[in-house]
Amino acid sequence: MKDKKAAIMDKVHPDLLVPPHIVDKLFQLVAGEWRPDPAQQEQLAAAQEYEQMGAYAEAIVAKGREEADKHFPVLADHIKRCPGCKSTLEAILAFLNE
Repeated sequence: MKDKKAAIMDKVHPDLLVPPHIVDKLFQLVAGEWRPDPAQQEQLAAAQEYEQMGAYAEAIVAKGREEADKHFPVLADHIKRCPGCKSTLEAILAFLNE
């Protein structure tokens, strides 16, 4: 399992391994290396805000960036600061606009 985890982790963009991203914690959880307490479970649930990238991209296409930012303010702010998420959003938008 450790070899498989290491191979996957090598392919993950480094930005996805630091907060607010939860990729590293999800790997630890699945591998049985981490047992979150109730507060940490709440943090994982809150991180789902960042997992709404598809809905945010669809809102940008349908209503424009300004309106989408109003509906997803936390995610919009994060994307301004995170090159990995900005790149992901651009790729989703390119796909939606094909």
